[in-house]
Amino acid sequence: MNTSELYNIFIRCFPYIPVAERVFFKKISSGKYHFFIRYNNNKPVAFAAVSGNSIALLCVVPEMQKMGYGTALLNECEKFIINEKCRTVILGRGGSDFFFGAVINNFSHNFFEKNGYCAYNGCLNMVLDLDEFSYSYIGTEYRYPENVVYEIYNDRDYIQLINAVSSVEPRWITHYTKASDILVAKKEGRIVGFTSFNCDAQTLVTTDYDKTGMLQYVGVIPHERNKGIGMNMIACATQILKNSSCSKAFIDYTCLDKWYSKLGYQDFLWFWMGEKTYREKY
Repeated sequence: MNTSELYNIFIRCFPYIPVAERVFFKKISSGKYHFFIRYNNNKPVAFAAVSGNSIALLCVVPEMQKMGYGTALLNECEKFIINEKCRTVILGRGGSDFFFGAVINNFSHNFFEKNGYCAYNGCLNMVLDLDEFSYSYIGTEYRYPENVVYEIYNDRDYIQLINAVSSVEPRWITHYTKASDILVAKKEGRIVGFTSFNCDAQTLVTTDYDKTGMLQYVGVIPHERNKGIGMNMIACATQILKNSSCSKAFIDYTCLDKWYSKLGYQDFLWFWMGEKTYREKY
């Protein structure tokens, strides 16, 4: 498998995704993917990647689309997954480090919908150019919650952090037991909000010429919401990314586009999270 050839197919299918080849290679190499490739005149023109019961990627170069390559790859992926004793095929999510579903930006979800997939959910990635971002400006634009401080997480607060995460989303606990960089919001000494951050993330907007920061798993405990805590926490975390020489800040897997847009974050990729269930063996 020539990863450079797969990368060229990928960027031709998604020219608006500026991901560097080294990042693409890292994502390809980090997962347990099975690859299916289609050729035309001995040249690869389409490929698909499967991880578990997830179709992580399905790409066909533009000039070869609507010629049956995508359908053939989809059928091959589905057959492989079903023969592995899985009955539900999902798009993107589920171990994939690429997409959370079919990309809506280029209407690829229409292809999957025509092939029997139903929408499970939807989400998006967002990105912010940090050149003109200023936390001090944000602090004057939006109310600053009283008696709340933002600080880097200390291991001594482990129980507090886990309890706070559990009250928001118990499935995130595994992430927070492994995350190394965490910002917390404290009110009267107790953790009421949290986000993990990465000052050198390998994202879909990471190029060879800059450094990208990323925020993930953002939460505020239920009874402290709608007080400006989350907004200022994200503003503070974004400033940390800027101070670390990141040129962009990236947020993945969210549906809070209107909320993040108040800080200047813009929509990048929308995902249609589809799935298809088989009752019989393929």
